[in-house]
Amino acid sequence: SDVCSSDLNLVIGTSGKGIDFSATPGPGSGTMTSELLDDYEEGTWTPTLSAVTVGNLNVAYSVRVGTYTKVGRLVTASCRIITSSFTHTTAADEVQIQGLPFSARTLTGMRTAGSVELYGANKAGYTQANSQIETGSSSMEFIATGVAGGSISSVKITEMPSGGTKFIMATIVYETDS
Repeated sequence: SDVCSSDLNLVIGTSGKGIDFSATPGPGSGTMTSELLDDYEEGTWTPTLSAVTVGNLNVAYSVRVGTYTKVGRLVTASCRIITSSFTHTTAADEVQIQGLPFSARTLTGMRTAGSVELYGANKAGYTQANSQIETGSSSMEFIATGVAGGSISSVKITEMPSGGTKFIMATIVYETDS
């Protein structure tokens, strides 16, 4: 008999327990490792605009918000940043959004790409940017594409000139080890 109640919650309080989908058919051509859904959460995180070499980077924000949903190992993280002040002279290397709610899964050769709108950067000869997380990292970086010949290049902090307002909106879906 079905149980139906407007105030019913299913609570799973023991580690290693969850909703077991093992009665469903196995994978197509992949290798299955689990059919147990043992984690779900929603929350917020605080994105920080930074660089691999921070130097004297100084950022003030008028908007700085991040949200995430985690289902099992799969994390969907989104953020929006608008700066009210952005200055640097000694910052270097790749632009980063730091503070993702979980580190990316440590799986050799794994890298995850997502979408990004990046305003206030000037990557000469490139027309698009994508977000990226490398294995084990909790920071997003940006990869520029769209040039003839298909080459890609990291967006550097020096390609985001000091001054002016920077707008960044990004969403990335990635796996975590936890």
